[in-house]
Amino acid sequence: MIDSRLVTRPLAGETFDGYFEWRESYDGAAIIERVGITAEGVEEWRYKISVEAQIGDPLASWRSLIRHASRDKRSRFKGEALRSDSLYDAAEILRRYLELYHDRKLPEEDDAMHGPQSQTVKERLFGNSRTADFDRTVFRRIVRSFDVDPQARTTWFVEGETEESFIETAAGGLHLDLARAGVELMNLNGLGGLESDRLRALLERFQREEVFPYVTIDFDKNPDYPRLLNHYASQGLLPAGYRVWEPDFEVANFTFDELAAAAVRMAADGSVPVTMTGNEIREEMERSGIAAGKAIERILRRQKFYAGKGKDWGRYLVDWAMRQPCPPELAEDGERPAIGRLYFLLRGQTSDYRSTVESSVVDDRGSLVAKRQTESREPPKAWRR
Repeated sequence: MIDSRLVTRPLAGETFDGYFEWRESYDGAAIIERVGITAEGVEEWRYKISVEAQIGDPLASWRSLIRHASRDKRSRFKGEALRSDSLYDAAEILRRYLELYHDRKLPEEDDAMHGPQSQTVKERLFGNSRTADFDRTVFRRIVRSFDVDPQARTTWFVEGETEESFIETAAGGLHLDLARAGVELMNLNGLGGLESDRLRALLERFQREEVFPYVTIDFDKNPDYPRLLNHYASQGLLPAGYRVWEPDFEVANFTFDELAAAAVRMAADGSVPVTMTGNEIREEMERSGIAAGKAIERILRRQKFYAGKGKDWGRYLVDWAMRQPCPPELAEDGERPAIGRLYFLLRGQTSDYRSTVESSVVDDRGSLVAKRQTESREPPKAWRR
């Protein structure tokens, strides 16, 4: 029969209903009386088995993870590892019997030698003093503590193809594999935008799965968006914060003259000679009330070059950024703001989600700051390496 605390699906021919029928079919508490053993005697027996298992276990430091492997897989161990694993199982059977039929609360087998101190460490690391009972949140934390979690720890929501292409190309130029670094990019437009129900559902899922979402948007798209992001942050849905590019991604990361130079180079590579200055871009933006990327696209079209915003434009911006130092008036910690955000989000792979949430808050500018130190823009220790 099966115990729902130990397995998450029935074995062949077994059911949860069958388990409960079996459990209720006899007096389990009276079993030890029939053979002349007391509950105290079983508890002492179980303690000695647990200690013997720990002393001889060459994989003791991995026990919290290995315990969640199936019994069939663990039966392939050899030598002392197999012996200790078998002892752990025997001790656990006795513990669960005592807890179920004799109302005793006992530490798990790998805590037997160290007692309450070991349980306190588990509580601090995993949020629960018991790690052998399957709990998806606890198990996820265990896996992450051993650096074997395949899940991306950070998801960066961007507003369009230009920003998405910029980040992907910049990461490649910095010899960073975003997948291996635990950063996933998602385009907000593919989700229906910042106000979509799909985005909120994703943010709520990431909260449950303890993944850091981060959002970057252009201010010019909708002045109400910063308030919406602040609302999400106040509900704990953006624990790493957000960034609003003012007025847009291009102007927040490049001077007008740099944008003009990058656009001229892109057109030249397309065999179309064009002229453009930073003042032209600024004037087009002011005259038409549009973002920098759209203004550049219009100027290029007037000169018969039909390209502009999009993936190619993002790559040309990266090419410029990699060749030229960031102007001091734009630099944040010596980097262009978008590159700085990339470095910041790389920390999510090694940061503890619970500690970050407990020790930090997102201020009204989207920055992650230590609680009770909201004037500081320095991330709390939980988010640092």
